[in-house]
Amino acid sequence: MFVAAIVFSNFVSRLTLIFDWFAARCGYEVIFSTTWLALKGELVKRLGGFIAGSFLVLLLWGCGKPLPSDKVAYSGVWESPTMALLITQDGTVSYKRLKNGGTVSVNGPIQTFEGNNFSVGFGPISSVFVVSKAPYQDGGQIKMIVDGVTLVRTSNAE
Repeated sequence: MFVAAIVFSNFVSRLTLIFDWFAARCGYEVIFSTTWLALKGELVKRLGGFIAGSFLVLLLWGCGKPLPSDKVAYSGVWESPTMALLITQDGTVSYKRLKNGGTVSVNGPIQTFEGNNFSVGFGPISSVFVVSKAPYQDGGQIKMIVDGVTLVRTSNAE
């Protein structure tokens, strides 16, 4: 319960930052007025509860399935200088990539495999990972090419 409270508090803080950014982009000059702060606080409370509840539903709805037997070689920790990809045998993915001066992250269950490619996400919200070369042996290393990046398996996932 304590962890859930911390996660929700972090979520509300990020949601507040999004509201501030949106207000600044729309040219609002009254960001620090008490009216705006009260409105923002009310929106954060209402939207925060709705989004947190929706996330819980999606989390329960989007539970992953174990990797198919022909895709077990995908499991492991895969790394390059700009990308890290963890695929567990239970079908969970954690992905982080440095790209164009920012960081892209995706975490969730594998929904489907289509050929070598796989999609990760919850319900209709998903990301497709294009695997142009499935895991292969190269010298003493196992490699895989995902989204145009050559990754090296640095450890097996349990």
